[in-house]
Amino acid sequence: MQTCPLCFQHTALDQRNSATVASNVKRWALESFHIWRCDHCQSIHLLESPDLDKYYCDYPFAKRRLDFFARRIFSSYLKNLKPHKLHHESRILDYGCGSGVFVEYLREQGYTHVSGYDPFSEKFNDSSVLTEKYDFIFAQDVIEHSPQPLSFMKQLTDLLKTDGILVLGTPRSDNIDFASIEDSHHQIHAPFHLHIFSEKQLVKVAEAAALKVERVRPFNPTNTWLPFLNWSFLESYMATKGNFIDSALEAPDLKQIFFSPRLLLKGLFGFWIGRSQPDMLLIARKADRLSR
Repeated sequence: MQTCPLCFQHTALDQRNSATVASNVKRWALESFHIWRCDHCQSIHLLESPDLDKYYCDYPFAKRRLDFFARRIFSSYLKNLKPHKLHHESRILDYGCGSGVFVEYLREQGYTHVSGYDPFSEKFNDSSVLTEKYDFIFAQDVIEHSPQPLSFMKQLTDLLKTDGILVLGTPRSDNIDFASIEDSHHQIHAPFHLHIFSEKQLVKVAEAAALKVERVRPFNPTNTWLPFLNWSFLESYMATKGNFIDSALEAPDLKQIFFSPRLLLKGLFGFWIGRSQPDMLLIARKADRLSR
C-alpha cells in the first residue's frame, strides 16, 4: 500500500497500476526503476528515493547550449505569454534553469532583469536570488524533479509579487498508459522524474498554493511547425539511437536522418501528423489575499 504525496490517498499496487522502467539516460541505462499510479488522482510516482547528487552528475541537459534550435523553441515558448504583459522591464526568474540557456536567451532579447536558479548548477546555485520577488517565474520541466512538489509550488508562489505570473511546464500523467509504458519512456525519465502530475491534481495543488489558474493546455516546448523541430521527429530520432535522451542534445546524425524516409517524413510533417502533446503548460496568477 502506497500513500500518494499529492492527494494523500492510499493505493494498493498491482500489475494494473505499477511498472518497471529503464532510464532514458545513457549513463544509467543498466539500472531499473519502479513507478506507480495513484488510483485516486491518477498522478504517477517513482517508488525509489534516488540519490539525486549521484544521478545529476553529468546530467545531459546541463550541456545544453543556446543554438539555432534552442532560440526557435524559446521564441515559440514566449508566444504563450503575449496576453500576460511580459515586457522588457519585468523581473523574471527561471527556476531550474540548468545551464542557463533560457536566461541567456531572455537577456539576448532585451529583458534586463532576469535571474536563474538551479541547485544542481555551479553557475546558478546562488540562493540569494530566492530572496527577491518576481513578476514572472518560469519553471519548465522542474516540479516533476522535486522530492517535495507541494512545498515547491508554495515556494514558487511566495517568490511571486502579488499579481505575478507562474509559467509551469511538466509532463501530463493522463497521457501515460501503463499497458504501453515504452511509448512514454521520455516523459517518465526515470529516475529524474519523481512525481508526474495529472492535470486535475496540478490545478488543485496550484490553487491550494494561492494561485489563480488562468490556463492549462497541452504543450511541449520542442514541438514547433519548423522542419525537424517537432516532438514526433525527435521521438523517432531518439528511437534510432537506443532511445536515449542524450541523442537529442548531441550533434545530429545527418546521415541517419537523410537516409531514413520515416525520419524525413516526421522531420517535415511531424508537427501535423504526430501524436498528441505529452506535456502540459499551466499559467497561473498570484492572487491578492484580500481578493480571494
